Amino acid sequence: MAPTRSASVRFAPLRSCLVSLPLALHNSLLGSGVAPQSVAVALGWEDADERSNTGRKGKERAREPQRVTVGWTGLPASASSAAAGVAGVGSLEIDPQFAREIGLPEGQTVQLQLLNSLPNCTTVNVSPVSADDWELLEANAEFVESHLLSQVRAVRVGQTVCVWVGKGRSLIRFSVGAHCWPCAR
Repeated sequence: MAPTRSASVRFAPLRSCLVSLPLALHNSLLGSGVAPQSVAVALGWEDADERSNTGRKGKERAREPQRVTVGWTGLPASASSAAAGVAGVGSLEIDPQFAREIGLPEGQTVQLQLLNSLPNCTTVNVSPVSADDWELLEANAEFVESHLLSQVRAVRVGQTVCVWVGKGRSLIRFSVGAHCWPCAR
């Protein structure tokens, strides 16, 4: 596995579950001729919600580590995002609606790691999160079938993923179920 790097989260209207990487990492991948479709990125952070740090009796609890797997847009985070980042830490861009679904606030420092040697799955079990998501899926089933992989390239079990339909105006949320089967390395 690749080494872990830090990045500061910035929101950008990407309308996908993909991320734009810090410029230095982008340039390294580009220089190596790596195809964006082959890049999976593990993002990890500690839950920054102070309410989750205090138990019922007011005692301090350990913060919950969060982890998701995402794909790469093939683009670097914009220069304005890089300038807004924490000194010495590059910026990572993510769609604000997707970030909200996974509990990732803007400005949060995340640890990112490029993943390699992941299995390719022919089936991933997902289910709509709510009744509203089911309704949107029923009305846009063909679009979702055609565009899911362009908006979501990597997942982990239990993760929420999103698909934008209707020219990006509507969002369908899915929960990733049991393992992806069958897988080939």
